[in-house]
Amino acid sequence: MKFSWKGLAIAIGLTILVFSNVLTGFYVFVNIINWKVSFLNINPSEPPNERNFPIMNYPPSTGPGFEINENTIIFENIYLKYNGTPVENQPFELSVIGTTDPSIAQKINYVSFYFEGASPYPANSGTFSGSWGTALYPRNATGGIPVFLGAYLLDNPTVITWQVQGDYYPSITIHFKNFTDTTQSYAAYPDFRMHIESADVLKQQNSDRVNTSVSIALAFFGFVDGSVLVGRFLLTKKKKRPRKPKPNDLGKTNDNSNQQPTSKPKSQPKKSQPHHKIQRDKSKTLEQGKSQRKTEEVRPEEDKPKS
Repeated sequence: MKFSWKGLAIAIGLTILVFSNVLTGFYVFVNIINWKVSFLNINPSEPPNERNFPIMNYPPSTGPGFEINENTIIFENIYLKYNGTPVENQPFELSVIGTTDPSIAQKINYVSFYFEGASPYPANSGTFSGSWGTALYPRNATGGIPVFLGAYLLDNPTVITWQVQGDYYPSITIHFKNFTDTTQSYAAYPDFRMHIESADVLKQQNSDRVNTSVSIALAFFGFVDGSVLVGRFLLTKKKKRPRKPKPNDLGKTNDNSNQQPTSKPKSQPKKSQPHHKIQRDKSKTLEQGKSQRKTEEVRPEEDKPKS
């Protein structure tokens, strides 16, 4: 079997074309059903984001920075982790670490750190109109977490959500061991604002993603179909184009024409000639018959054939 580079190139081109069509169809299908596929960035998952808040102190400072006294509590490492865009009904992981003086920590049962309007995730049916967050318990200043004031307040991260778009701010409630509570809101401090988008924003993003994938697929298929049509046109035109004679072919043609003897073509007989030929033949036959009869009359009797 003879190897052909042209056939190999055609086979490779067809393979690439089939693979590209399958990949494009898969790309559109994945984006329509919102199936997360990170391969070739087809439909990757929403990137993880983190909202870090500045250091928050209690009691709040009236000027720049913060004042430290015997009742000071500092909340540091406040963050909310989420994926993509902060929208309604999306999970947010809340984590807070606080530090205070050991004398104050001995008087505190726990400290609630929460956001107004937040609810536990997943939210139950209906709208949760309260607030939700985490509870920080006093711990001694032993362990791997560095503290600033000698004791710290911490708990495991918790997951919250918001069911309604808007701007939300944190608040704290200090629960003392003598069964008294102190609440402080930070709604007047714009540095602690958390903005939640409407769920329609996420729907619009999904719709834009699907429209983009469909547009890319249509552009790809149009390019492929156009390339195939152009290729067929060029190949057909190339086949119909007469081959230009090479100099060597012209020389061979001249040599062959010189070697062939020049002779005029024989003139073809007219249509009436066969009829005349037949008439001449008949006349010859008649003359031959007459001469034969005369010969038989002259021939001697012994030479005549016996009947």
